[in-house]
Amino acid sequence: MTDFLDEVVARTQQRVEAQKKQVGLPQLRKRFRDTEPVRPFSKALMRRGGISLIAELKQASPSAGVIRQESNIEQRIRAYTRGGAAALSILTEEYYFHGSPHVLEAARRQTTLPLLRKDFIIDPYQIDESRSMGADAILLIATLLPDARLKEFLMLARAANLEALVEVHDENDLENALSAEATLIGVNNRNLRTLRVDISTAKHLVPLIPKKGKTVVVESGIKDPSELARFQQWGAHAVLIGETLMRNPDPEAIVRSFVQAGRGKVKTRD
Repeated sequence: MTDFLDEVVARTQQRVEAQKKQVGLPQLRKRFRDTEPVRPFSKALMRRGGISLIAELKQASPSAGVIRQESNIEQRIRAYTRGGAAALSILTEEYYFHGSPHVLEAARRQTTLPLLRKDFIIDPYQIDESRSMGADAILLIATLLPDARLKEFLMLARAANLEALVEVHDENDLENALSAEATLIGVNNRNLRTLRVDISTAKHLVPLIPKKGKTVVVESGIKDPSELARFQQWGAHAVLIGETLMRNPDPEAIVRSFVQAGRGKVKTRD
């Protein structure tokens, strides 16, 4: 694990321990029993003959710094929905990504789309916490959850009626995800060790994922709608895009351009 990931884990552990003192597990579980039923996440991504878009609300990142200090989060959520996104990804990590659980709660009120909680999930507590916030799915990073730990977290997620997008970055991560019987797999083009993006990561890993029973998402470094056709050719069902959408002042239009490309209305660049 790198210095950056060590720092991420340390900060996350501190945050989770503080949260546990404020809200215990029994209270969390009572909250999610009172929430509305989950919305199917994987099912929303499976578009016959096309590739779907998960639109992300990400105001900052370790690699890009502040991307956009959104003054009207609820308006952007509605714009992503009108633009045709299949699902939304919501950052709840505050230090690196300027996210907040309140953004996820706002999204639950503003859209009927399924919601992914994107955070560094390293403690079982966070799984119940995610359900209580209104998430329909959570991100599990294979690098942070080696071997049996990932399988345990997948089982806990299913017990909480949550889907899990298992994020992989290399062949070892992918082997871990497949061994844990993950069915929703995200291939992240960003190297967590260097924070650099290399689209060839998806080109290499996506074809290695079994086609039967798996939903595949490509993440990071997607700049232009014309790129989607090649991801579909490699075997992806969806893309997750954050920074490119957040930098655009017309969120509905930029989402619609990617959605239309996912339906085959934009030709692939050579």
